[in-house]
Amino acid sequence: MIKEYNQAGEKMIILVEELREVLAEELHIYEDMLELTKKKTEIITNGQINDLDNITQIENSLILKLSQFENRREKIVNNIQKQFQIEDELSITDILDCIEDKEDGIKQEMNGMIEKLSSVLKEIKEKNDLNSLLIKDTLEYIELNINLLTSVSEQGTYNNKIKKEQTSQKISLFDTKA
Repeated sequence: MIKEYNQAGEKMIILVEELREVLAEELHIYEDMLELTKKKTEIITNGQINDLDNITQIENSLILKLSQFENRREKIVNNIQKQFQIEDELSITDILDCIEDKEDGIKQEMNGMIEKLSSVLKEIKEKNDLNSLLIKDTLEYIELNINLLTSVSEQGTYNNKIKKEQTSQKISLFDTKA
C-alpha cells in the first residue's frame, strides 16, 4: 500500500512538474503578447497604421503557440484526474492543494506563476480595451473628415440657387432632337 502511494506521489510530482513547465511557457508567451499590445498602443497613437499589420501577424503566431501549450496543459490536467480517479474538473489551484507539503517549493513557484499570469492577462485586457477605444476614435475622426470634405465639395463656392438650377437640368448622353 505504501509503495503504491509512493508511486502515485511520484507520478503526481512528474505531472505537476510538466504542468509547471507548460505554465512557465504560457506565461512567457503572454508576457510577449503584453509587449506587443503596448507597441500597438504606440503605433495607433502615432498613426502608423501600416505597422499594425506586422504586429497582428506576430500576435497570430504567438496565439498558435499558446493554443499548443494550452492543449498540452489540458492533457496534463486530464492525466492527473485519471491518475487520482477524479471525475470533477480540476483547477490548477485544486491540483496544488493535492501536492504534499514536502513539495512546497513547487507549490509556491506555481502559485507565483498563477498570480503573475493573472496580472499579465489583466494588463493585456486593459491595453486591448484602450487600443479598441483608440481605433474607434480614429475611425470616427476619419469618418468626420470624410463627411466634412464631401459636404464642402457638394456645396461648392457658389450659392444654392445656381446649384439647384444645375441639378434640375439633367445631362443626357443622347441628343433627343437628332
